[in-house]
Amino acid sequence: MNITQTFYDNMASQYDKLFFDWHSTTREQAEILDRIFRDNGFDTAARILDCA
Repeated sequence: MNITQTFYDNMASQYDKLFFDWHSTTREQAEILDRIFRDNGFDTAARILDCA
């Protein structure tokens, strides 16, 4: 296993603690992404592949 994979594997169980209010943060991000998608012609039936 390489160092990058090890880092992210170890961080995965703690990732939600990076934000003061995880639920509020993800809700805000979802609203922003929803607005971006709608502004660019995507509707709720669109499928998006997240390759982050």
